[in-house]
Amino acid sequence: MQCQFDQSCKCVHCGYVARNQKTFRRCDASQDGDEDGVSVIGRVGGYAAAVVAWVADGMPRRAQEDIDAILGEHCQACPHFVRNTCQLCGCAISRDPRAMRNKLAMATEHCPIGRW
Repeated sequence: MQCQFDQSCKCVHCGYVARNQKTFRRCDASQDGDEDGVSVIGRVGGYAAAVVAWVADGMPRRAQEDIDAILGEHCQACPHFVRNTCQLCGCAISRDPRAMRNKLAMATEHCPIGRW
């Protein structure tokens, strides 16, 4: 997909700012996902929504045992789990106990298709 520039020469999809509206450029919004993956904008939006909900609820965290169980029993068997990323929501999924780096560590979050 090519960038589409508004009157200020900013791409309406990825935010890239060009020197003029006639610039031809492959849009960053389409570069980061494969055909089933989430675009850069989708990943940022999904991550931002997860963090906002988590912070608003007081930043509750899951225990490491719960993170390991969810990852092992649900995520790793899911066809949408690719390279430690959920291809449906774009969030990072791993054993990492740090919530800002792992959706599983945020106790407010859940699977977009209800697996956990």
